[in-house]
Formats: sequence, C-alpha cells, structure tokens
Amino acid sequence: LRGYQEGLSRLVSTRYDDEEYEKAVITIQRIYRGHRHYNLGKKLKCLKHQQELEAAAVKIQKVHRGRITRRMQKDARKVKAAGRVQCAMRGKLARRAVERALIEK
Repeated sequence: LRGYQEGLSRLVSTRYDDEEYEKAVITIQRIYRGHRHYNLGKKLKCLKHQQELEAAAVKIQKVHRGRITRRMQKDARKVKAAGRVQCAMRGKLARRAVERALIEK
C-alpha cells in the first residue's frame, strides 16, 4: 500500500508540474471567475430593475392617495356646506313658525 501511495504521489507531482497544466488551470479559473461576475452583474441589474419598479409603484400609490384625500376633503367641504344650508333653512323655518304663531295670537 505504501509503495502504491508513493508511486501515485510521484505520478501526480510529475503530471502537474508542466506549463501546459498551469495554463489550463489559469484558463479554468479565468472562465469561472468571469462567469461568476457575469451572473453577479445580472443579479444586480435585475435588483436595480426591481427597485425602479418599486419606486414607480410607490409614486403611483402616492398620487392616487393624494387624489383620494383631496376628493374626501372636497366631499367634507360639501357636507359642511350642506350642514350650513340646512342650519340656515331650519332657522328660517323656525323664525317663520314663530312669526306665524305670534300673528295668530
């Protein structure tokens, strides 16, 4: 067993000592690293696109909420104005009723 291991280590050490092997290793590393950075760039681009979409959605929601708020304020003003008109009308009718009651006496 020991002889086998020594022979294997000699085989491995002589096989990986030449320049061609080093060039192949460097090429593999270069391709892998390039691929890894390419995928990272794609992920970042996708993330940036997603952030832009979220920003656009927030802007749309902000505009819509502003419209709803203004519409509610407008409706509130109408309700308040209707209350004033009703109050004035009730006052006028009450004064008329009092006048008629005084006249009839």
